[in-house]
Amino acid sequence: MEQFNKLYLLGEKIGDGNFAEVKICECRKTGKKFAAKIIKMKRKTVFGNYDPNSRGMTPEEVEREVHVLRSIDHHTIVKLYEIYEHEDYSIIILELVTGGELFARVAEFERLEEQEAVYFISQTLLGVHHMHQLGIVHLDLKNLRFHQK
Repeated sequence: MEQFNKLYLLGEKIGDGNFAEVKICECRKTGKKFAAKIIKMKRKTVFGNYDPNSRGMTPEEVEREVHVLRSIDHHTIVKLYEIYEHEDYSIIILELVTGGELFARVAEFERLEEQEAVYFISQTLLGVHHMHQLGIVHLDLKNLRFHQK
């Protein structure tokens, strides 16, 4: 992780999930901001297999996610830039989306205008359609996954 720390400065937490948290990170050289998805890795037992009680992802699961993100190039899906791996965690550098969560917007205003709803739904379906054309199925679509670019 020394290489990551040389290149990036971690900032505030902007999201989390079962096995990961997302923080803003800034490139020390350019000042450009990205999203750093910090994924907790599963622990191995003394026998070399993964501890079933350990929370996290296996290296194979992280590699699958990285492979999928690298194979997708679509304006409605965040871009992957780099990955840094460590025994305890992996850090995926992603495009920073600053428009906020769709869920938070609906919660704040209690509803969306029809044109806004049409826009969000159409953008979501465009992204899902693109993934399906590539043979990729997203198995965990939910409102917390949608952000405004």
